[in-house]
Amino acid sequence: GRFTTNLQKLESDSPKDSGEFQLQVLEANENKAIVAAIAKQNGIFSYTGAVYAQDASIPVSAICKSNEPTKTPPGTPKLTGSTIVCAQGSTVVE
Repeated sequence: GRFTTNLQKLESDSPKDSGEFQLQVLEANENKAIVAAIAKQNGIFSYTGAVYAQDASIPVSAICKSNEPTKTPPGTPKLTGSTIVCAQGSTVVE
């Protein structure tokens, strides 16, 4: 019923760490949650996902992929109106 910064509080079978990615909650409050999948190996892309709550509406979400392989996740996606815009150097995953 709410966002959390603690991955262990989520009832999920998703691993917090895998051979390719480390998952990290970057921010979580009553309005949004920002999560990164940080590449642990050279040659693969990193991702940042965002979910924004909206008044009396279904939340808006998107995943942004780095434009180049990197071990640095994309910056925080911003909510503009009802659309999520990826940070510079990243593109929304369709």
